Amino acid sequence: MSKIQDKSRVKVRKKVESTDIFSVRIAEIKKTTTDTKKIEKDLRDAYFNEAMRYIDNAKETLKKAKMDGQFYLDAKYIKTACGTAYSGVLIAMDGYFYSRGLEIKPKETKDVDFYRYHASKFDKKLLNLFNSAYEILHLWGYYDGITDSVIVKRGFEHAKKITYLLKPTE
Repeated sequence: MSKIQDKSRVKVRKKVESTDIFSVRIAEIKKTTTDTKKIEKDLRDAYFNEAMRYIDNAKETLKKAKMDGQFYLDAKYIKTACGTAYSGVLIAMDGYFYSRGLEIKPKETKDVDFYRYHASKFDKKLLNLFNSAYEILHLWGYYDGITDSVIVKRGFEHAKKITYLLKPTE
């Protein structure tokens, strides 16, 4: 590849601020109107739908792992599914925090302590659910590839409970 081609690729990359469709959608919602109630409802809907999309995708991936009794047979699919479900949990947590007035910058780096700290400020039940989801989905599922179906299903239950705390009400 020539240097000219490399320079053109760099220019294209610099022009695009974000390729994350969800971040773009959130920015568009914030710009659409000045009605704060409508913005809050639309953002809550967007965060909820995105988190559920991740969890649904994780469930589909989990089906590929196939079961033998109480255990999944393929740790690769467990790791992928748990990582995806945990990402959905983080999106739901971001949405929950936003709905409680905590503004999160799009490129802000967050770690587990960030989520624990803010969850403990808002809701102890949320903190307990998050800690369990973190342990099961992120540590045991994603990193270790645990194959015990009861434990993995419990992690998915926690992910759904966290997401449904954000569910839009009407």
